[in-house]
Amino acid sequence: MEPEVINGIFSVVLAIISLIASTGWIINRKLRKQQVEDLRVDVRQKYLTSDMDLVKSFRDLISRPIEIEVMKLRKEVNQLRDAIQGIYDCAYRGDCPVRERLREQQEDDGEDRDEEDMVGC
Repeated sequence: MEPEVINGIFSVVLAIISLIASTGWIINRKLRKQQVEDLRVDVRQKYLTSDMDLVKSFRDLISRPIEIEVMKLRKEVNQLRDAIQGIYDCAYRGDCPVRERLREQQEDDGEDRDEEDMVGC
């Protein structure tokens, strides 16, 4: 056989192999893109599930107990407000021990605030 014929056959075989390899590469590329997109969707779903679990845990462990405590505090403040309003109906309002104690607490709170302001400077 002549070298030109062998070169021609070799070129044709090489071209066919290159065509098959290129076609396989293109098909695999599309499959890889689809796999990557599927993985992205899975990751997004996992993040969403994780976020939902986090929000539920936050609500159960932090938010609800705080809401319950705030409701209790509001009830106590309303009761205290009613008690303070009752001072004016008290038979001993001129020398009411509750009124005196509240005045003392207000004075103590005022002194504490001044000291706190000085420390902050």
